Amino acid sequence: MLLELNEGFQKKVKELANKLLNAKNRLVYLRYHRDADGICGALLIEKIVRVKSFQQNNSVYGIKNALSDINMVYYEENPLMVFVDFGSGEGSLKGLETLKARGIEVIVIDHHFPGNNVEEKALVLNSRLFGEEDELGSYTAGWICGEIAKAAGKEGEEIEMLQRTACAGDKSEVMEFGEEDRQRALVMDYLASYSQFNNRLAFYKKVLKDKELYESLLRQAEDGLEESKEQIKRRMKVVEGKVKLYTINLEWIGHMQFPARGKSTTVGFETVKDEKEVVVVGHWKNGLSFRINKGAVEKGFGANYFIEELKKRMPDFLEGGGGHGRAAALRIRDGFGEHVVNEIKRIVQEE
Repeated sequence: MLLELNEGFQKKVKELANKLLNAKNRLVYLRYHRDADGICGALLIEKIVRVKSFQQNNSVYGIKNALSDINMVYYEENPLMVFVDFGSGEGSLKGLETLKARGIEVIVIDHHFPGNNVEEKALVLNSRLFGEEDELGSYTAGWICGEIAKAAGKEGEEIEMLQRTACAGDKSEVMEFGEEDRQRALVMDYLASYSQFNNRLAFYKKVLKDKELYESLLRQAEDGLEESKEQIKRRMKVVEGKVKLYTINLEWIGHMQFPARGKSTTVGFETVKDEKEVVVVGHWKNGLSFRINKGAVEKGFGANYFIEELKKRMPDFLEGGGGHGRAAALRIRDGFGEHVVNEIKRIVQEE
C-alpha cells in the first residue's frame, strides 16, 4: 500500500498519535461524520484519549458550526477539537479560520479533496496531501485513525475490524473486508441516517454488542436498501455524451431517511458501475451527489472536474461542497438543483 511506504505520512501519523496521547489532561471535543467511515474513525480515536463526541450531520464545517463550538468551549482552558472524515474541504476553510482566530487547536483527519492552504488553519492529516493520485482518497479517515491508534501503542483485532468496517462503508480496496464488515457498516449507516437526536459513540458501541438489536437493525437496513434500489432504478435517466451520464431525482428522499441521498446515489451507481465510462448524479432542490467509475475518471471526467467547471459557469448557484475524484457532493442555492443538473448534461454533451 502506497501510504504505508510514504515516510511523510508515517511522520504525520506519529505526530498526531503523540498529540492525542499528550492531550489526556485537556478537554477533547470529537466531531465525526455521520457514516460508517466517520463512526469507525471516531471509535478508534476514542481508544487513544477520552473525548466528548458529537455526530456531524453535514460534510462541511461552516461558520455557523464554528460559532456554535466556540460558544460551547468558550470558558474551557486549552480545548482540543478533532474532526474525523470531514472538515478539510474548501467549504470548511472559513469555519476552521474562525476557530483558529479564537485560539482553538484543531486536528482534522480526512480523505476528501483538501481546500487551498488548509494546513495553515489546522493540524491536518489527509491522505490526499501525500501525492496527486486519485487513489489516495481510498485511504479512508477510519483507516487513517486506525494507523494513528497503532502508532499510539494500541493493538488488537478490534482496531483491524474497525478499519475494515470503515473501508467497507466507503467501498475502499485499501483493506480486504468480508460480509460481516459490510453488514456492520450498513448498520452504522442505517443508524446514522436516523440521527436527528445526534447519536453519541456510546450508542453505536451498545448496538454492536447487543446481538438481538443488531440483527433486527441489520434486517431493517437490508430490507430498506433493497426497496430503495428498485425505486432508484426506476428513476434513473440516461444522457449519452462523451461519457454516459445517469441522473436520479432524489427529492422524494427525506433529509433523515435511509439510505441518505448520498448513499442512494451510490445504490444507483452500483447498478451501472461496470459500464465503460459512467457518471451518476443524484440531485435534489438544494444539492447533488456524484458517483463516477474509473473509466470516466481516466477520461478526465472526475468529480473535481465537474465541480471546477460548475464554479466557472454558475458560481452564484453553488454554496460549497467537496469529495474526491469518484465521489463528491455539492450544496446548491435552494431551488436551483435542476439548473445545475442541466449544465452537467451540457458538459458531457459538448464537442
